[in-house]
Parts: sequence; structure tokens; C-alpha cells
Amino acid sequence: MSNLPPSSAPPPSAPPPGNSWDPPVGPPSVAPFPLPKPGWHVRPWWGLGDVLLGIPLIVVVAFLGTVVGLAFVPRDQLEGVTNGTIEGPVALLACSLVAQQVAQGLWPWVVSKWKGQGLAADWRLRFKPVDLAIGLGAAIMAFGLAAVTAGVVSSLVGLTDESQAENTQFLLDAKGTPWLAVFLVAAVLGAPLTEELLFRGLVLRAFEKRFGQVVALIASMVAFTLPHFTGSNLDGTLVLFASIGSVGLVFGVVTLVTDRLGPAIVAHVLFNAFGAASALGAFG
Repeated sequence: MSNLPPSSAPPPSAPPPGNSWDPPVGPPSVAPFPLPKPGWHVRPWWGLGDVLLGIPLIVVVAFLGTVVGLAFVPRDQLEGVTNGTIEGPVALLACSLVAQQVAQGLWPWVVSKWKGQGLAADWRLRFKPVDLAIGLGAAIMAFGLAAVTAGVVSSLVGLTDESQAENTQFLLDAKGTPWLAVFLVAAVLGAPLTEELLFRGLVLRAFEKRFGQVVALIASMVAFTLPHFTGSNLDGTLVLFASIGSVGLVFGVVTLVTDRLGPAIVAHVLFNAFGAASALGAFG
């Protein structure tokens, strides 16, 4: 046996009588606040409600832009507008358009910041160098499909005046005024970025989250088409909607295939730039 001194540590105490080592018996402890349901507010938790909430928001902001535009209208024209004797001047349309685009771009950002994981993760706002080539190809496809569908629908409804199916008259009305530059920037840069964020971003991904890609593609195409209503006659509206819907279809497919907004934004820029230049007579 070893001659080590006895340990000075006290021996382990035995459990007291009464099975006090068992878990306590009694009512469970209650949290001071209701516990959230499993999965509640787990990011991303945006959805179709944010799409519906964005519609009145954008309309209200666009109306406020129109109110701001009244400050740029000369008094003689303003009296005509209030009396309904002349068409609204381009200043009102320009301010309303800019305000609308600001709302279209900010609302997806707010939703992503509030309920999501960021613009890149939620709406796929990402770019790659190859998106320039993909966007060019998508723009050519959009031009071709829009021309075919517009021609088919025109023949079906018997439309003879093609100007009734255009939505670029505001550019011609603004020629010779400083507002033309505002319209060009809004059409070539503002619309591609903000509309893609809204329609191929928030709208498409919210419907995809609930119903899948096919329904999301159709819903984003319809949502993209309706705001381009110009108030022309029924035949012109049908042709215009067929053309714009075809463009939205191409942009939606490209977005789903590449899983990025980059190609659709590039295609949208090219499409609108060519349309604006054509409307202003750049190609004769």
C-alpha cells in the first residue's frame, strides 16, 4: 500500500432523503410574453400582402408628384387645366412619373430591408459581365415577340392607326422643353431599374413563393402590363397590352432562368432606349 496522506477533500455528500434529486414537481414556468409560433417572422417573411400594399402607396406618391408639378405650370396653362379646357402640361406628367418611379424602387428596398435578407438575396439584384450579352439577346427577343404579337392582335381587331397602340406620345409633347431630358432619363434609366425591382423582383418572387414559377411569371407579366395603359380606344389598348405583355414575358423568363435581375435590367434599358430614339425620329 502507498503511504500517501489521506485526502483532505470531504467525501461526497449523499442525496438527502425524499428523492430530492428528482426534477421538481409543479406547474411549468410561464414566459413573461407569448412565445412566437415556429417559423413566424423568420426571414424572409415578405409575401403577397406586400405586393397589394405597394399598389396604393405608389399611386399616392405619384399623385403627390403631380401636385408638386403644379408649381412648374404657368398660370395661364394652370387655369386651362383646372377648367378642363386643355390637356395636362408635360410638367405634371414628368413630376408624376419621377415620383412613381421613386416609389417603385423604394418599396421593394423597404420590404427587403424590413422583412427580407437584402436586395441581392430577395430580388436577385445581381450583375455579371455576361449579363450584357444576355440582356442584348433578351432585348432582341422582346422586340421580335412584341412585333409579332402586336401584328397578330392588330389584324384580329382591325386596327389601322398604329399610333393608337403607342405609349411614347409624351416624348413628342416634351420636344423643345427642358422636360424632355427628364423623360429620357426616366424612360431609359429610371424605368428599367425600378420596374425590374418591382415586377421581376417583389411581384415575381412573392407569387413564386406562394404558387410557383409559372403563376409567378404570368402574374408579373400582367402586373407589368397594366400600368402602361394610355387611355386610347379599346383596339389600341389591346394591341398595346399584347406588345407590352410580350416584353414582360421575355424579361420574366430571362430573370427566372438566370436567377438575376441584371440581364432583364440591361434588356429593359436597350428596349426603352431604342423605343425612345425611334419615337423621336432618330431612325427617320
